Amino acid sequence: MYKTMKSAVVVLLLAATPAAAEDYAYVKDIPEVQEGMITLAMAYYIGETCPTISGRRIKGGLFLLHLANVARGFGFSDDEIRAYAEDKVEKARLEAIARERFITLGGVEGEPATFCAIGEAEMAAGSEIGRLLW
Repeated sequence: MYKTMKSAVVVLLLAATPAAAEDYAYVKDIPEVQEGMITLAMAYYIGETCPTISGRRIKGGLFLLHLANVARGFGFSDDEIRAYAEDKVEKARLEAIARERFITLGGVEGEPATFCAIGEAEMAAGSEIGRLLW
């Protein structure tokens, strides 16, 4: 059993390593990080807009740490990652993408019930957004 667990740990560690040694000029260029930030924005907005759904803050924080580790895996420093996370222009760009996705999913600004429906559907589907909600 120990050997099986050890093998599983090795597989998980390899899976956490970037698949390709791609060079990214900026943290925002890493697809997993960009998509993760959009996912976080969507989960946060659903939790803030829908009165019957809350965001899982600890799980969200852990997800954010995972994204930082992905960026570190591509050689970015903590300062570069922090600068990305605090960049107001980048935040606005990602929020605009998240808003477009809400519209695509049937979300209507000013109508919380539409965001509740999206959140319920995401939770039922077990999506990354849904796992950040309860």
